[in-house]
Amino acid sequence: MRHEAIVEEMTRRELTLLVVEDEPWIRENVFRSLTGPTGGFKTGATAKTVEEAMAWVRSGARADAALVDLDLPDGTGIEVIATLRAQRPEMVCVAFATSTADPKLTLALRAGADGYLLKEMPLRRIGAALVEALDAGQPVVPRFARTILRTFRHNSSRGAMGTHLTPRERDVLTLLAKGLSYEEVGNALGIRLGTVQSHVKRIYGRLEVNTKAEAALAAAQLGLV
Repeated sequence: MRHEAIVEEMTRRELTLLVVEDEPWIRENVFRSLTGPTGGFKTGATAKTVEEAMAWVRSGARADAALVDLDLPDGTGIEVIATLRAQRPEMVCVAFATSTADPKLTLALRAGADGYLLKEMPLRRIGAALVEALDAGQPVVPRFARTILRTFRHNSSRGAMGTHLTPRERDVLTLLAKGLSYEEVGNALGIRLGTVQSHVKRIYGRLEVNTKAEAALAAAQLGLV
């Protein structure tokens, strides 16, 4: 299924989005774009502080996905991510960062973030990544894999697992780790989306990972990115 078709389907499902960001122009621009006709989300809510985000949770409100800034005036987005993961486990929760060098990204993943996106990314790309996260996996920026790899170095058996990957599976994993969507991987390799998804399922099984973020870490550990 093409990205546009996925967006159309998700819009019909009236998916909702929470954006937690203190910079007004970023918050409003992202929210308007992602809840617009081609953004994939129908409606949602915004918060500019940790307290506002916590008040949203306490109100009983729910959303399908959350984009959470890591630097907020009254704390960090890590607290928000941890709370959402504990009280809204069904939500896709993505950290929103300004740089891959931010050490809070590691803490955000530990707190339960499904991945992260950079504020410098085009809005369409941010929306596509969130759509993919809801449809099939988790968004991740590959450069960050090298940073957090040191934290997860204890998984020394990953290299041996990687030897079981076929050449095609290694190609798919390499492109995923570079930030391509499933559709983009299929276009690059000349294979169908369903075939890409089948490869990804086998890759996850062979590497014993559950998310795209973990797969990107494995790719870095295997020297593929």
